[in-house]
Amino acid sequence: MTQTQLAPTAVPLVKKEDSYLDHILAHAKRNNPESIIKETHKFAIERYWLMNVGPEKSPLVEQVLLEKRPKVAIEIGCYLGYSAIRFAAYIRDTLGIQDVKYYSFEISEYHANIARKVIDFAGLSHIITVITGPFNESLERLLSNHNLLSKVDFVFIDHHKELTSNYWRKAGYFTLSVTFSERCFTCHSPNSHACYVLTALPCIQGTTIVADNVIKPGAPVYLEYVRSDPTKYQTRFVEGWLEYYEGVIRDGLEVSVWLK
Repeated sequence: MTQTQLAPTAVPLVKKEDSYLDHILAHAKRNNPESIIKETHKFAIERYWLMNVGPEKSPLVEQVLLEKRPKVAIEIGCYLGYSAIRFAAYIRDTLGIQDVKYYSFEISEYHANIARKVIDFAGLSHIITVITGPFNESLERLLSNHNLLSKVDFVFIDHHKELTSNYWRKAGYFTLSVTFSERCFTCHSPNSHACYVLTALPCIQGTTIVADNVIKPGAPVYLEYVRSDPTKYQTRFVEGWLEYYEGVIRDGLEVSVWLK
């Protein structure tokens, strides 16, 4: 190699999530959740697919929010903050519930940091709290720091279901004075191989649980469980399309109301 020849310089790969953050900060409007949602769709369609609930199924969840009108919501699977921003803004701005609190759990610190920046850009940091770590540990910390027992009235489940294990194990759920036994599932993140374990959701009678992607990639054991006992859950399937594959790949939501 001559003195004038330069060795090739390694160009670091930019993750799509970093590109997404750059896109939002450059093209969306600050303190404008609707603008962020619009630019998220544009990025996911024109550049890189994003694993959020998407433009077709989100209105189906919002219809549930309209019926439920929650003041305290929990979300399992924040990713980059799309659903937290969309649903928290819907509850506040469309439903007019100014004191809503939205708690979003994310196993990946990397994703959570991006989500917090986007949520702050949306002007929703005072409403949305992003909590990192395995779900059972994070929920325990949340319950110890906030008086939420018996107050959660809406739960949105949207984590990495493509690697959901096919085994369930017993866990104790405590709600008000009621103690009951529940099966829970372990779901592995494809990046960290850590897991969410649903162990102690502080549900009350009437709490509504919406699970995304129950058809694609699918959650057959979850569906079998919530549908197996009509005295415990009132549940229904709402058909939709896989995010950003509208008209191509079928998917849907399972909407369940806890009865006891």
